Amino acid sequence: MNRTHWILIGAVAIALVLLIIGLIPIAPTDRLQPNAEADPTQVSASAQVAIQDDVTQHDVIDHPGLDDQQSAITAPNSAAPSVPTEKAWSASDLPANTPLKDKIDELIQQADAGNRSAACRLAWDLDLCQFVGHNLDSGVAMFEEAAAKAPPGSRQEKQVIKLLQEIGQWQTRAEPVCKDLPSRYLQQSADRMLQAARLGDLRSMARFGQAPPFPETLTLADADTMAAFNNEALGMLTRAANEGEPTALFGLYHAHARGEIATVAGALKIEADPIVAVAAGLALKAFSDGSTNAGINDTTSRLMATMSPAQIAAARAEAARYAQIYRNQPPRNFASGVFGPYIGKTCVPDSQ
Repeated sequence: MNRTHWILIGAVAIALVLLIIGLIPIAPTDRLQPNAEADPTQVSASAQVAIQDDVTQHDVIDHPGLDDQQSAITAPNSAAPSVPTEKAWSASDLPANTPLKDKIDELIQQADAGNRSAACRLAWDLDLCQFVGHNLDSGVAMFEEAAAKAPPGSRQEKQVIKLLQEIGQWQTRAEPVCKDLPSRYLQQSADRMLQAARLGDLRSMARFGQAPPFPETLTLADADTMAAFNNEALGMLTRAANEGEPTALFGLYHAHARGEIATVAGALKIEADPIVAVAAGLALKAFSDGSTNAGINDTTSRLMATMSPAQIAAARAEAARYAQIYRNQPPRNFASGVFGPYIGKTCVPDSQ
């Protein structure tokens, strides 16, 4: 099987988590581990995350420590001050083109008071602004170069062109939203994604659980967020996958087949579980694109060749459970972008 890793555009701080097939290979490094004695300027990354088409990660079936992992997904500090309000804030209170600088303090107050909708809007808008503000030019140049090198009419060329079109759409929304936003707020991107995940937003769980938007250069100030990724990532992917978030199921499949959650900032080692990897892979095939399904076929065949009949039966039973959860899931083209459908409009009312 071709165990090729593909990189997402932008720095570790970007909100863009795209599955890119056929662009830049990247090898995972050691387990992410905050180190109080380390040089705070030495951990750097030029792209967000490595997520593979043909390599797998996994969900947890009777996995030791799962209850502890899921219980770690809690709300932010309960001591956070409450915000008096006549009614609960909702995404409909903030039109899609509202400048973030005009509402960010209100969003922060609402998020810190436990408002999931506000936390989600804040997290994903900060990611959008981070990408457009810091990584747009380099990302576009990288993809234009990749498109030029791809064989004319090839699947790779079509995928890159589609990504470039999506980037243009994100830029269009970012122009009013991110205008004049002080750069200091962008440093909160990972913390705000973690907050939204802990408040129960499934897309944010999937995002933080496989591609936390750390700053481009990690420092000791990021140690707590890194520790949260180490301790909570797998639990977030597991919970979100069990509640019907397809990007989480995709990440879980990759994580458990490989035995790690790989990002360009490092790789979080986990206990690989072929039962969960096969189960998640079989479930994904019902709504994934052809390219992704080809990789799933290779991976599940390889894993099942090493499994006992009892393990295979367990995997098929778990796959059937997932099939019920995702029975109404629309088709997803993971090969052209894992989180692409969410960027630029996550937590924005559909009518906008």
